[in-house]
Amino acid sequence: MELVSLFCLLMSLNGILWKGFIMQIRNKNFGFTLAEVLITLTIVGVVAAMTLPILINKINDYQFKVAYKKAYRDVNEAYRMMMTTDDEFEEIVCPEGGCFNLAFGRNFKLLAKQFKAVKTCFDFGSKYKCLKCPDHLSHECYSTYASAFIDNSGRVWAMYYEMESPFYVDTNGDKGPNLTGKDRWGFYLPTPRNNNTHKNFIIPAYDYDITTKSRSCTSGDCKYKSWLE
Repeated sequence: MELVSLFCLLMSLNGILWKGFIMQIRNKNFGFTLAEVLITLTIVGVVAAMTLPILINKINDYQFKVAYKKAYRDVNEAYRMMMTTDDEFEEIVCPEGGCFNLAFGRNFKLLAKQFKAVKTCFDFGSKYKCLKCPDHLSHECYSTYASAFIDNSGRVWAMYYEMESPFYVDTNGDKGPNLTGKDRWGFYLPTPRNNNTHKNFIIPAYDYDITTKSRSCTSGDCKYKSWLE
């Protein structure tokens, strides 16, 4: 509200200056005083300072959204290709209540072939050679026992843990901001159970938006659902 009030005040001052400009035209006096020029420049500067950060954030969010949707589409296409063309693919059926299986890690490594990976980090403890992790507090950085790879477009894909379904993508490599909800997103490898849940396709880590900062949403604004609509 304070910003709105300030903006309205600045616009009022600007209107007064324009009225003065019209009066000068009528009086055939086209010059501006130094004070008028300085006030106008100040108003322009303040308005720019108020609006540019908002505009830049909107542009960045749009780019993050497009990259997230593309990653989701690409990984599902790669998974379908892997299921139908790779003889090493293993279908995993999980019982109710949880599922730990090294086949998750093996299938994840097969995805690297579909993405024509330019770098693989499959050895124990080598995950961080692919994925930038300044700390190990976020989910995607938590476990060292997890594979990762960089695809031919520069995106980083990394498992949460080698024996579990969750994995993450960093849509712009290590450029930053390296936050879930911005350039990093979580997904689940298919884990069909007795109710046949997402048997043949990958799903986002959450089917709702997260608006609080946590280990699973380090940006504090993870539009897992609405950005895919």
